[in-house]
Amino acid sequence: GRIFDVAHVLVCESTNHPDRVRVLVHWNVDRIQSSYEYDVRWTPCEVVVRGNTVHYAQNVQHHFPRDRELVELGLESYSGVPLISTTGSIVGHFVVMDTRPMPEPIPELAVIQLQLARAAAELERRHVESQLRRHLDEVAHVSRLSTLGELAGSIAHELNQPLAAVANFTQAAIGLLRNSTEIPRGDLTEILEGAENASRRASEIVKRMRSLVSRRLALEEVVDVGRLVEETARLIESEYIRNSVRLTVATESEPVWIAGDRVQLQQVLVNLLRNAAESVEGLDGERRAIVIRVERRPGHVAISVSDQGPGIDEETVERIFDPFYTTKSEGMGMGLAISRSIVESHGGRLLVTSRLNEGTMFSFSLRTVPAPDEEEEDLSVPVPRGRSKRGE
Repeated sequence: GRIFDVAHVLVCESTNHPDRVRVLVHWNVDRIQSSYEYDVRWTPCEVVVRGNTVHYAQNVQHHFPRDRELVELGLESYSGVPLISTTGSIVGHFVVMDTRPMPEPIPELAVIQLQLARAAAELERRHVESQLRRHLDEVAHVSRLSTLGELAGSIAHELNQPLAAVANFTQAAIGLLRNSTEIPRGDLTEILEGAENASRRASEIVKRMRSLVSRRLALEEVVDVGRLVEETARLIESEYIRNSVRLTVATESEPVWIAGDRVQLQQVLVNLLRNAAESVEGLDGERRAIVIRVERRPGHVAISVSDQGPGIDEETVERIFDPFYTTKSEGMGMGLAISRSIVESHGGRLLVTSRLNEGTMFSFSLRTVPAPDEEEEDLSVPVPRGRSKRGE
């Protein structure tokens, strides 16, 4: 603003709506306004977002009589330059406005051409990243739906247990009411509490399923890694039991917090755990064991899934994260590619180490964050800390 000696300077970003832009920076007479969006119809900005450089040295209100903001701000002059990407698309625009007449051309515009080019490049990068995130969300959602279909048998088995318990408790209560003239209050209370607990268990299973397949944009929240790992282990527990695979969960005794999308991170863990279980198929009992481990490190937390399977050869290790690469007879080969993208979007990197005939370990580290305030903390059912074994 001081460079141009004007009252208003704006740097705007294009949005998905052709008639709306997002103001990233608005210098308004010695102060910076927070970001906001506005409709460009009937304004000089509408001409700029169509790819035209415009300059109204004076009487800008006369040219755009339906633009109320020009009147409210008492603006006399306007100059706007589109910000164009390397592909020729309009990614934003730069505007200077003043309450006084403005020289034509503005000499300062020539001076900042390099900065405007950099601004266009930065906006283009932001748009590309935003599109990639949307594509990742879509692909990840499809992958979760596929996983749910593959887990259908295990889910049905897991859900059937609490539902059967509810039915049994209900039958017991009915029998007690029919056959007893004097109903022991304690016995009836115990039966009804059992039915309530079983129904809560069924509700929790359905909630986890709905969360896993929910279609939504990535949501960052503060997540307890240990609890996330335990919840994921419960999600896949029935499949491990059915296939006689032992799962050892080793977490820290105290919560370890990270910032991330709970559903996406759980998707990564489910994929790694299912891959590990598949790797030990056909092996003897002692080697049908998987360990998922959480280890606190300075500023980070390391999460790993290791198996004692046949291992992976060097050529496969080099390509294992490539999209559509798979060594299985079924599947698209997108699980690990999606998992790696999710981990990288959280600031980590998914790695694999393997030795033939000894086993494989997938691991990644994420930056830890301070514990949330008590009122923000996850209020779901607590899980035990430390080591536990499943699938035995």
